[in-house]
Amino acid sequence: MEETSLVPHRQALALEDEDEEFFGYSAKTRELLRVIERIAPSDIPTFIVGDAGSGKDFVARLLHRRSPRRLMPFLKLNCGALTPQAMEKELFGPGADSANRQAGILERAEGGTIFIDEIGRMPLGLQARLLPVLKGERLARTVSSEVSVGDVRWICSSILPMEKLLAAGKLLEEVCSRLNVVTLRLPPLRERNEDIPALAEHFLKKHQHTCPNGPVVLPEHVMRQLMERDWPGNVRELEATIQQLLVPLGGSRGKEMFDISQREDNGIEPLKEVARRAAFRAESEMILRALRRTNWNRRKAAEMLRISYKSLLYKSKAAGLGKRLHGYATSVEDSEDPARLGGC
Repeated sequence: MEETSLVPHRQALALEDEDEEFFGYSAKTRELLRVIERIAPSDIPTFIVGDAGSGKDFVARLLHRRSPRRLMPFLKLNCGALTPQAMEKELFGPGADSANRQAGILERAEGGTIFIDEIGRMPLGLQARLLPVLKGERLARTVSSEVSVGDVRWICSSILPMEKLLAAGKLLEEVCSRLNVVTLRLPPLRERNEDIPALAEHFLKKHQHTCPNGPVVLPEHVMRQLMERDWPGNVRELEATIQQLLVPLGGSRGKEMFDISQREDNGIEPLKEVARRAAFRAESEMILRALRRTNWNRRKAAEMLRISYKSLLYKSKAAGLGKRLHGYATSVEDSEDPARLGGC
């Protein structure tokens, strides 16, 4: 099994701006995109593992769009939303005895990509019937007919790693060996919160047509709160939150939502939230220090902090440091008080 040991292609495909904007610019995101560039042009079976809402479907479609198969079908089998009988019909078609002659995914995907989402929810019996196809056989036998199988690329996903699916008896070992040649692990949003400003801006642009009051710019204090949240639903939850912010709430957008504290009634907060807020504060303080040390030369500050220039721009904006601060501010708390600072 390989994860990142593939030989890079000499002519790696450049990612479109919209893809990069969607993902953000953190170190983990950039590494993931580099691996996607390397494996997308190949037909190597790929397994995508990540929490719910972390972007597995998006990555599968990105792999297809970056491949030579991009003009051919991309067909998805969502095992988490179908009954076993529905899964079988989706894969193999309704059968020769059915009045519905529509072909199944195996036939319709000729030359394209098949994406099996949440493969751990596919019954073992159906996995066994799929195995000959995974081995390269071009004829899949059903109870009532034979189905011609096209030349396809296989991508599958799960919220659990393959080894846990095997240990739980949710996956046949031979199916695992056929589909798990390369693994892409998607980090949860809480591990790459520096991507949140880029993601938030992307979703604002995507959904701003739903806002009756015109284009929206998130206030800096709202962006800070977005970066401090835990996001158990990951990117999907962030997008839903941005959509809610675009809905007018009594004349102000999203005020009630972001006035809601994650503290318990007794004033106790989860330690994870305390640590995350403290880390955000410390990081913001260091950015301010680097900006002052370089006389607000952001490129030099980014080099000092060993982050990309784009990451610094997003982090600075989230910390309320989007503009040069004058006066005697020595901390982020000071910089938030306009009474002590001059404008720029």
